[in-house]
Amino acid sequence: MKPFSNGIKSGGVKKDIREILTSINNKSLYWKFGLVFLVIVFPLLLLVTQYLVLKTIPPQFTISYLVLNFSQPTVSGMFFSNYIHTVFTFSHVLDNYNGYLLVISLLVIVYFFTIPLLKKRHILSLNYPDAAFFATSAVFFLLFPFAGSGVSILFGRMLGQTGTWGFSGIVWAFLAYFYFLFLMLISDIVISHFNQGSNDQSKENLDSVTHGTQTKRTEKPTQTTLAGSLIFLTALFIILPMYTIFLDIGNKKINVFGHFSGFVLGFLISALVVLICERQDKRGKIVLAGLLAFIIGIPAVAWMVM
Repeated sequence: MKPFSNGIKSGGVKKDIREILTSINNKSLYWKFGLVFLVIVFPLLLLVTQYLVLKTIPPQFTISYLVLNFSQPTVSGMFFSNYIHTVFTFSHVLDNYNGYLLVISLLVIVYFFTIPLLKKRHILSLNYPDAAFFATSAVFFLLFPFAGSGVSILFGRMLGQTGTWGFSGIVWAFLAYFYFLFLMLISDIVISHFNQGSNDQSKENLDSVTHGTQTKRTEKPTQTTLAGSLIFLTALFIILPMYTIFLDIGNKKINVFGHFSGFVLGFLISALVVLICERQDKRGKIVLAGLLAFIIGIPAVAWMVM
């Protein structure tokens, strides 16, 4: 904790923030375009799409090709149903629009400001590559809709429902990404602190032997205690959103299983994408990419055989 304390006293935090802002300003054009697309362009596209659905696109075309029909699903419906909303009102899209803006803003703040600052303060030790952030977002936008729609078809048929539409499943996937990042940060901080404590204890013991002095031993948390605490924290942070999701079971206006698939698959996708970006060996990347394809592909087609 010393570097953090000294940084505050010497104004180091302000200096680090200036360096982070400078680093962002020096990012590539592709990086800047990706960030602008996620925060500004895409939310506007969501509103424009809904305006076209309400004012320009014939309702029959929307219902036939853009809505996810559980009895006769189409590939176009499985994808586009995640980006359109009811043909009767604008309020539905506004709810998801506001939810997305909130979550993506939190993600950007955490990923591109909080994490770099904590790393400069020597509080974090893991790597958080920018590529993982944009790659995860791309998977959510382009591939997750098929998996989420597959889950919705499967359970929707079981519950006797007819179809669904809405962006909320992808919003829940981004929320799962935020939860994943938060747990990663907590784990990183705790493990780094544990390792630092172990190193300090080893140095203290070495000094005691070298100088023939006797020091009072302080109890450090064991690795088992540390692992157990992290597992409990992870379980708690996963169970709470799941509980919130299933509170809506029985509400025909809410696609509960779309939200469920968004959170669960979003969490798994977030973990796999960062592992793919971290791996240096090509074989490891291929294996992880295959696992990612499996996790997305199975839910997308399971309804065909069940």
